[in-house]
Amino acid sequence: MYDLVIVGAGPAGATAAIVATRLGLRTLVVDRFKPPREKPCGGGLTPRTWRMLERMGIEYSWYGECREVRVKVADINYTHRGDPIRVTRRPEFDKALLDQSGAEFAVDRVLRVEGGRAVGERGAYEGAVVVGAAAPTARWRDPSASRRRAPRPTESPSCRWPGEVWAIPA
Repeated sequence: MYDLVIVGAGPAGATAAIVATRLGLRTLVVDRFKPPREKPCGGGLTPRTWRMLERMGIEYSWYGECREVRVKVADINYTHRGDPIRVTRRPEFDKALLDQSGAEFAVDRVLRVEGGRAVGERGAYEGAVVVGAAAPTARWRDPSASRRRAPRPTESPSCRWPGEVWAIPA
């Protein structure tokens, strides 16, 4: 049995694993795929995020900065100006975080969470605590959830990088 089982190996799950292992907790991260894996979502790190990572001493590669980013989705228009958004690649970023966590890892698709157990297709993973750090559309959260592509892509006159904008039902 683990002190902590984290379902999801993206930035939230891997960062939770870093904190947990630094606290001395025996930690397991479970995800369908082990990073690095291609992700069709963004690699933009907000100033709040990269400052937190710096304070935590977490190392990662980034490839550029955007000082102005405009987002237009449906009837929402938002422009970020000021401190830069750092651009990273999700496969490398996710792997760097997970590697620095030192947590154990299991490849499995979690089907449901029952108290202190994450039950997957390949096995059950017991922990004093189970943390859900997967996308809101993960099947174990809501089997009927689905992703919908946003109607317009991210736009910026001063910065362009490959990525997707998703509208995720909450």
